[in-house]
Amino acid sequence: MGITSYSRCGIPGYPGIYTRLAYYIDWINSIIKSHNESLYITTTRSPPVDYTCDRNKVQCGCGYKPVKLPNSRIIGGEDAIPNSWSMIVSIRGKLFDGDINGTHICGGTILNEWYILTAAHCVDNSSLSIYSNLTVAIGIHRHLEQNQTTRKFDRIILHPLWEKGKPLSNDIALLHLSEPLDFETNPFISRTCRPPRMNSTEDIFNYPLNGTILAAIGWGLADNLTSPEILQQVNLYAIHHNDSACAHVIHDHEVQFCAGVSDGRKSKYYTIL
Repeated sequence: MGITSYSRCGIPGYPGIYTRLAYYIDWINSIIKSHNESLYITTTRSPPVDYTCDRNKVQCGCGYKPVKLPNSRIIGGEDAIPNSWSMIVSIRGKLFDGDINGTHICGGTILNEWYILTAAHCVDNSSLSIYSNLTVAIGIHRHLEQNQTTRKFDRIILHPLWEKGKPLSNDIALLHLSEPLDFETNPFISRTCRPPRMNSTEDIFNYPLNGTILAAIGWGLADNLTSPEILQQVNLYAIHHNDSACAHVIHDHEVQFCAGVSDGRKSKYYTIL
């Protein structure tokens, strides 16, 4: 449903801001359709805490192993089950010659054989100027995974209205891989699902609905400003832009939404973010 734009995931009182993916579906489709590739959208469902699916029977949103979210609230998130979020990737660059595996820059998610979805602030020129040999590490749980798939990308497509310094509006980008992924032979990678195309502006602005329970996934910075070695997951609630907790941090509710920990509550249902 969203891409982390700026956030302190899972910390009470600090809602994060996410790029509202439903607003950009037409833009994403216009680029991906240039390859005449299949596009996969999410369907409405309420998966249980233990979310099990057969990746051979669905086109998107199903990892190699079941997703398991704990019943107890854990501040800041917890380690994900290995290979349960098979659509999440690590975008990397080398900081120095001996940086063999590359340094994690940002997370991303697999749309299809050729495209990775990520945040524009991660891959604009100013953000990447200190890195060399940019790659995408795919099919990993730990940063130093032995059997990871690595791809280079030959094109960075920033949203045309993205401007760094304009409170991160239109913070969305696509990476075109130099070599396609093979979902048939690699069981540790899968496609993410995307929101359906909305029929009205009001539907877009209300997606996700206030109170929807989401899961944020990635290797985002921990409180000590280091990137965790193991993929993290955290349960969050969508927060209406008029809520006092959201109103002072959101800049453009048309293209952004708030999500955060709400009153320590926990639910047995979630939606993938």
